[in-house]
Amino acid sequence: MRIATKIAMVGLMGLVVAGMLYSSSDDAGPVSAASDGGPAEEGGASGPADPRVAASASAPAGAGPVAPASSGRLADLAQNLLGMKPGPTAQQVRIARDFEALYTKWDLPLFESMFTRPTPAHVLEERIEWFHDRLGTCSSGQLMSWRDDLNARYVYPCERGTLEVGFPLDEKSGLLTGLALGARGIDPIDAARDAADAALLLTVEWSDQGFLQTFSDGFELEKMKAFFADIRRKYGACKRGETYLVSARGALFMIDCERGVRLMKVELNDDDKIRGFKISSPPAPGPQAEAAGSQ
Repeated sequence: MRIATKIAMVGLMGLVVAGMLYSSSDDAGPVSAASDGGPAEEGGASGPADPRVAASASAPAGAGPVAPASSGRLADLAQNLLGMKPGPTAQQVRIARDFEALYTKWDLPLFESMFTRPTPAHVLEERIEWFHDRLGTCSSGQLMSWRDDLNARYVYPCERGTLEVGFPLDEKSGLLTGLALGARGIDPIDAARDAADAALLLTVEWSDQGFLQTFSDGFELEKMKAFFADIRRKYGACKRGETYLVSARGALFMIDCERGVRLMKVELNDDDKIRGFKISSPPAPGPQAEAAGSQ
């Protein structure tokens, strides 16, 4: 390869690195771990995680850095020039196929072979049954997005919609540390819509009583009051828009605000109060958005 070409490629990679180092933060708010049935998104405010579910802990404030879309395009260009073709590993493909088999017919030994640590089998079995009842039979998964050798997302076309599943893998064992499940083409449960509407009333005017009736005990009133004041200051009053992604006990909703569009996560506990709640940036165009629900 000519020296000039090598220099140009090194320079391009430098631009990629610079682009990836540039980042921005999302709306601040009290954040906790992802949970069993609700949408999992970056940033915003969230309630406590369900102790039945294996999920990783998160930082106590704000959203993590997110590289702009331009850095992804630069990385793709650099990888093409360098002859690199990133994509799912054989293990990621196998896990996606195993999940398809598990969705089609529950198999406890198969389930146990997929996860890196003991996980309550009945929780995932109930979740899969819930999706199966609404979506029907699903065909083979197709790669939706690929971050690295430990994170890939697949979409499964189904009879009455689509199922999106994120597969986070353990670096040492190559087995699952959890699942992110979400469906398109089906309606969220009424309780999720009602809770979303009640929460968004707090962007119009704060009410202690409204907050206590809508959110679980895992949320601190003063912190959430400040969080909603910040949302109101930045975006104005908001109302629920289209449903983005659905899970058994929650949903991701687009919300239309006076000064912009955001994405809102609502996840309910057994008393139909919000136990997981986040407001974050709207998803970028294309199939890069997070699926709902960590298992």
